[in-house]
Amino acid sequence: MTYILIGKITNTHGIKGELKILSDFKFIKAVLKPGAKIYVGDSKETKEIIRYRPHNNEHLVTFLNEEDINQVINYKNQAVYIKRTDLCLPKGQYLDSDLIGLKVYANNQYLGIIEAIRSIPGNPIIEIVTHDQKKVLMPYHQDFIVRLDLTKKIIEIKTIKGLIE
Repeated sequence: MTYILIGKITNTHGIKGELKILSDFKFIKAVLKPGAKIYVGDSKETKEIIRYRPHNNEHLVTFLNEEDINQVINYKNQAVYIKRTDLCLPKGQYLDSDLIGLKVYANNQYLGIIEAIRSIPGNPIIEIVTHDQKKVLMPYHQDFIVRLDLTKKIIEIKTIKGLIE
């Protein structure tokens, strides 16, 4: 079973069992909703969300049958996960981890392999390691992606002058 780390419980909120989750997961609002299951801590203890609301830069959740601060205080500083199979993304949306290891082609020529996705303000960056072990950075933006095929593990990109050289 593949689990995806989506955030960390930072604290409680109030006395009625609400927990604060800090997350930079791109699809957090799609997974933190009433009825959804999340997995807490190293043991991946299953929890069902009965209430969710955004709060400042964090997300507040309440678990089924745990509506008292004394029942949830031990979750503080625990990691929060979802199962990969529970995540249904819209067409054209991908997890960054789905792209790692894809073979990159530009102008029908093999360029290299995606090694990492770097988060920076504005637009994330795709880090490509070329066949001769050079690192190439490319904006992770739809304008540069011609075709992406996760089953064949390839991505075809559009380049502009100076991007690859």
